[in-house]
Amino acid sequence: MPRHVGTIPDQSGRSSLLRTAALVCVAGGLVVGSLAGVASAKGGVGGGGGAGGGGGGGGTSATCDPVSSLTYKGDATTGDTNLSTVQVSYSVKPCSNGQTVTVDTQVALLADQTQKVYEQTGAALSGRFTTVVVANTSYLATVTVHDADTGDLVGSSTIFVAALRKRV
Repeated sequence: MPRHVGTIPDQSGRSSLLRTAALVCVAGGLVVGSLAGVASAKGGVGGGGGAGGGGGGGGTSATCDPVSSLTYKGDATTGDTNLSTVQVSYSVKPCSNGQTVTVDTQVALLADQTQKVYEQTGAALSGRFTTVVVANTSYLATVTVHDADTGDLVGSSTIFVAALRKRV
């Protein structure tokens, strides 16, 4: 090599390593951030159900979940009106012997939860209700349990609900 040509140390491996490390840090931060969002959302929303299937409920109380079951069944075959029905079944057990609780049930549009298609306060401890929904639209069914004496929230469980049309 001629003397007047200087050699520049090859740093392409080092800069590539730095770019890779930076990319891993950013990706890791995004993953951790998205998992934190899922974990915080999961406290209020239980497992969802599929087309016409049932879903299991998740509770918000760490020590006791008074909603022992929450499922639904969707029926999207009610004609050409684009209206369907969902049947929600639930069961509530008080957290301690002798505890008196009140139960509230509702089904609300997922995109705008102020749009309720069903709501009942003072519902039975265990029951089933049917409500009309728009086919292929997502809703949230929620069972909320309060202590009858204090009015404090004892627990709540929510599932995704939909009546999906089956492809032929």
